[in-house]
Order: sequence, then structure tokens, then C-alpha cells
Amino acid sequence: MSVLRLENVHTFYGHAEALRGIDIEVTKGEVVCLIGNNGAGKSTTLMSISGILKPKMGSIYFEDRVINNLPPHEIVKMGISQVPEGRRIFPRLTIRENLEMGAFTRDYGRCPTGARQGGDRALKVPGLLSKVFDLFPVLKEREKQPGGTLSGGEQQMLAIGRALMSNPKVLLLDEPSLGLSPIIASKIFKIIREISEEGITILLVEQNAHAALGLSKRGYVLESGRIALSGTGQELLNNELVKKAYLGE
Repeated sequence: MSVLRLENVHTFYGHAEALRGIDIEVTKGEVVCLIGNNGAGKSTTLMSISGILKPKMGSIYFEDRVINNLPPHEIVKMGISQVPEGRRIFPRLTIRENLEMGAFTRDYGRCPTGARQGGDRALKVPGLLSKVFDLFPVLKEREKQPGGTLSGGEQQMLAIGRALMSNPKVLLLDEPSLGLSPIIASKIFKIIREISEEGITILLVEQNAHAALGLSKRGYVLESGRIALSGTGQELLNNELVKKAYLGE
């Protein structure tokens, strides 16, 4: 059963059509990747899912509910969280404060006098923080340090950790290895696999097609806003067209 489904989705930037009727399905617990050249529509797909961009045609379903017209914060509350390209952490906030910002959609309870108190958020945020710190020990070691002082790889860990603080069912990852050394990128891919093994469904956009397909159960190849190919990760790794265009073989 699919947890996330796109049907005939068309998304525009002004009059320019970026997505031209794409169909994508992601089953619960899967890692699914999107590969393609710059401008193919990969990031646009993620932003359409997360509500940052609104498709003009087609439908996006999350757990069989249409989410096209929901604002981004409601989509996060439902269980979809995005790690944006370029990380976009808050450089002047501490690591802990950055992570706590990721939990802003947690519900608040009310005390008898009507004053706001922690409620669900107060109960769950410490547990979520603990899970993130277990996954990224370096963030725990530096939790009082401003986010902007971290290395590129550590900032990527922080961005992923911040997204996990919303306790998502589906994690959208946009170019997680961008700008990182091969060694650090390998660590990030290992962490993504660990997150998947915890039961979180992942839709991955990644420039490193070989690593993405090796990590993913299934994949889609986007070209000029359309799905050109789809298949299992292994099938696409062995596809001659994919080898030539995206794997440098």
C-alpha cells in the first residue's frame, strides 16, 4: 500500500511548466530515489509534495488523503518532513535550538487556567531529541554551539536531525551529499540507511546517482519534468541508458 502517491502532477513556475504530469508511488518503509540532470524537476517534485509549490493539475496523496491544497505546516503535522537542498539551518541558533525548531508543529496542551503549557510537545520533544542525539553523537557534544560554526557535513546532520524532530512518517531528502567530501557523503548515506531501518519512508533526490540507486529499493529518472524511466534500484543501475547518462559508464 502506498503511503505517498503523485498522479498526473503538473507544477509551474509562473508560465514555465516544471513538472509535466508525473506519476510517483512510494510504499511504506521504502527508500525511493529521484535522479536526473539539473532542471529535470527533482527538487520541484519535493517542494510540490511539501506544499511549498502548489500543482496546477493532478493530485498528491498522503495515506490516501489529498494534500495538494494544504499549507506546508499542516503537511508537516500529518507526517511529511523535508530536508532542503543547502541545509538552511539557523546559523545563529545553537544546535539544540535548531533541533527544537524542528518540533514546532507538535501540539500544545492547555492547563485549567487556559495558559499554554507543554502538552504533547513537552512530553515528546525530549524523547525525539534523545533519538537525534543517539543518531548524531557529534550534535550532542556540541549542542550549545551555534549551528553556523559547524562543518558542512555536521550542518547536514543537523538539517536531517531537525527534520526528524517532527517525528515524520515520510522524510524528503534533497541533495544530502551536495558539497560534501566522498568520505562525509558516505557517512550521510549510512545514516540515511539507518533512518530507513527505523521504519521511516524516504524519498531521496540525489546528484550521486550510483549511491542513490544503491541505497534505494526503487527509483525514477526525471527528464525535463517527465518520468523517463522507473524500476528497482538494481534495474536502473544496470540500465545502459542510465549508465551512460548518469553513472559515467
